[in-house]
Amino acid sequence: MAAIKNRFFKIHEGIPFFARVTLDIEVISKQHNEIIIDCEAFDESWKSGAEKGIDFALSILKSEKRYRVSLTKIEGSTTDTNPTTVGTASIFGVWKGTDYQADQNLISQLEKLTFDSWGKGEKIPDFQSEIKRP
Repeated sequence: MAAIKNRFFKIHEGIPFFARVTLDIEVISKQHNEIIIDCEAFDESWKSGAEKGIDFALSILKSEKRYRVSLTKIEGSTTDTNPTTVGTASIFGVWKGTDYQADQNLISQLEKLTFDSWGKGEKIPDFQSEIKRP
């Protein structure tokens, strides 16, 4: 099992965006991926954002492998973190743990969605419908 720590931290137009997640990722011999959310969070919406991000990241992988991804820690700040930043950190964490190399267009779309989430409160992101797949 690979324990992955991943951080999303960017400043866009003077506004900081920050989230850090810890994920345990393992290959499993099942027909479907598994997502386990096993951590505390400042807000329940952060967990929902992470789950949406993990689901999206796994759906992009071009692999016959199936994974169990356990979210074990979310770190953030009440001023710089929202469900979308947590979801984005989770996406990049899954890809880091599975050696997936996203193209620049996909990365740019994720960053734009995250930057556009500023001021939308605790809205849960829908990465599946808001990001165009490669």
